[in-house]
Amino acid sequence: MQADAPLLTNENPGLLLFRKVDRLLLVFLVGETPTSGVSKTALDRAARFILARSAQPATLRILGPRFSGSVPSYRRAIEQLFLEPRYAGVRFVTGSATNAENRGNLEALGLGGKPVTYEDMVEHDVRTLELFLS
Repeated sequence: MQADAPLLTNENPGLLLFRKVDRLLLVFLVGETPTSGVSKTALDRAARFILARSAQPATLRILGPRFSGSVPSYRRAIEQLFLEPRYAGVRFVTGSATNAENRGNLEALGLGGKPVTYEDMVEHDVRTLELFLS
């Protein structure tokens, strides 16, 4: 490894840019592992970037969690973000986290007046087992 090569970490989000004639869509890529959860630093940096460029309160849209084990780290990260009054809420959509308790664990964050919604696109573990055994 060269001494002057940049060190890659999960503290900074990646960024995808999608452009259509008069529109620009930014998609931030934030690291997540099944054991450590979401990269709270990268999520915070992405969220603050969005907020700094929003004229009105911003709702964060998160395609995740990827793993059910990441939910506690998402909770901690969102609790910190909600200290900033200009966040309007959070919307989670997952296609892979299968624990039936994920919805309740994340939507409970919305009790402070900022809505948190959670949608899953897969069957929960219990339902999958029921279908398999029937």
